Amino acid sequence: MKKIILASFAFFAIAISANAQNALEKSLVPVSKEQKALDKAAKEEQLNQSLIQSGCSAEQVAQVKEVIKEMDQKSRDLKSAKLAEEENAAKKKELSTERKTKIVALIGADKYKVWMDTRKKLAAEAAN
Repeated sequence: MKKIILASFAFFAIAISANAQNALEKSLVPVSKEQKALDKAAKEEQLNQSLIQSGCSAEQVAQVKEVIKEMDQKSRDLKSAKLAEEENAAKKKELSTERKTKIVALIGADKYKVWMDTRKKLAAEAAN
């Protein structure tokens, strides 16, 4: 009986580790430049669509995009600064708060909430 239990445990351990290795190999497949460009364009379209659906004007859309671009640059600068883990996390949280504050100042709290809900809905649709 002990041999059967031990053998079945070994079988399941091997099966699980083999499956985990296959999943890892699939995630390491390099993405082509064309695919990256398509993903970037889809992300940009999703941003535009979510802002328009939330009731933002064309001017507000442009301003929000500028804030997002500015915050992305600050995030990349932070990543290249190679700070301690706690300090890096605190700076990221600070940048996130600053980004939200600037966008809320541009479009208002009501539109911001609608925009965030719309973004989540569109992201879920894109994932499926």
